[in-house]
Amino acid sequence: AKLDDPRFEKNRTDVVSRCIDRGINYIDACTSQEVIMYSKALKGRRDKMYLGYSWYQNEIRSPAWRTFEKLKESFDAGLKKAGLEYVDVWRIVCHEKSSRHTEAEIEALVKSLEWAKKSGRARFTGISSHDRPHIKQLIEKYPDQMDMICTPYTAKTKVVTDEQGLWATMKKMDVAWFG
Repeated sequence: AKLDDPRFEKNRTDVVSRCIDRGINYIDACTSQEVIMYSKALKGRRDKMYLGYSWYQNEIRSPAWRTFEKLKESFDAGLKKAGLEYVDVWRIVCHEKSSRHTEAEIEALVKSLEWAKKSGRARFTGISSHDRPHIKQLIEKYPDQMDMICTPYTAKTKVVTDEQGLWATMKKMDVAWFG
């Protein structure tokens, strides 16, 4: 995305306006460019939409951003760059196979989400990953930080009635799912 292209900015503003007109009330921004541009498009009308935030370039998928201090630094810098005081949802993008994260990295992630919520920078927090068993474990272990998850939901995804699986855990712990 070319952030200095006025046509792109107008397009995002027009898209957000059309979404609001149609009753859509959530934007899930996953890249620095999306966060910046959708924040501009929402200026003066944040009450019309919830903003989901992830700045995946400077989050736990990148080795340089796997500590509590670095995640805080990234989140604060992203908020400032986008002109935001808070986001409705901060979801940290994890590896597709979450086993690629160490326990210390997961602890840093959870501590960051907790800090963001307690400091008023994020109303809700969670993660995105493709690793559903790991998502389930994190929801069970850190229910106060896992308000939501984002994982693929495709035409091949089936509703699971297993009382021990991810669906049951999400329902029991009142966790939202964005697909």
